[in-house]
Amino acid sequence: MKPMTQRFRILALGLFFAAAAGSVGAARVEAAEVRRVTEKLIPFQPGGELKIEDKNGNITSYGLTLLNPLRVDENGNGDPLDHYLGKSVPDWQGSFGASATILRNFELNALFEYKFGNYTITNLTDAFRKANPVIGRNLRKAAETEATMMNPASTPEQRLQAAKTWAYELKALSPYDGLNQNENGKFLRFRELSLTYNVPARYAEKLGLRYLSLTAAGRNLALWTPYSGVDPEINEYGRGGAAEDRAAIDQNFGQGIDAFGFALPRRFTFTVRMGF
Repeated sequence: MKPMTQRFRILALGLFFAAAAGSVGAARVEAAEVRRVTEKLIPFQPGGELKIEDKNGNITSYGLTLLNPLRVDENGNGDPLDHYLGKSVPDWQGSFGASATILRNFELNALFEYKFGNYTITNLTDAFRKANPVIGRNLRKAAETEATMMNPASTPEQRLQAAKTWAYELKALSPYDGLNQNENGKFLRFRELSLTYNVPARYAEKLGLRYLSLTAAGRNLALWTPYSGVDPEINEYGRGGAAEDRAAIDQNFGQGIDAFGFALPRRFTFTVRMGF
């Protein structure tokens, strides 16, 4: 049984569900023996329920919280979190636009902004929504995954797939900082579009004005990005000044962290400019 035990230790998430049906890959074993091995790794209850009870039968822990991937220190330096996951500033960022005069009196202006090139955002907002059992985990996928795990009627195959979803898509936050929460943050945003009508002087003068212009504009009109979070431009920290304890200076280095903010709103304005 030793080789199979090692296999469980590598793929602790989910394999014990398939094992409960009596097989691991091509090897078939007694379900009782499989349960004996896996109880050392993940709390196992009859029916496949994930929960821990105290001596009085009260549930103290349950659900996906009990399924924790094994961390690996690949370079043997004692820190399993020292992996390069990307940088928080892009190689390239900038803007481009165009302006045109149409039929003498109309002015059309457009502006686009972009960031790309090895640009990584820590999606802390969705990490809480996916993985925190107390103040988060309110995404439908997380709820469905946990429901599959907790349902005694789920098949071993369904539980195995749910365990994989939890490990490879949902599990995040400390002590697994960076797991399933760092994403490509590149984007192209249609920042602004405006159309101005400059009223001919002869008409403005009839109103007692030297000039008159009317402008309709829209801002943050469209966004193209592979980023799945709230918005690739929001950040947990603003710029900090040199306070007495210097704590605020640290904020200047907290870039590329999407945490608990609101997406940039789409805005529409109408402006009248006049001169007397």
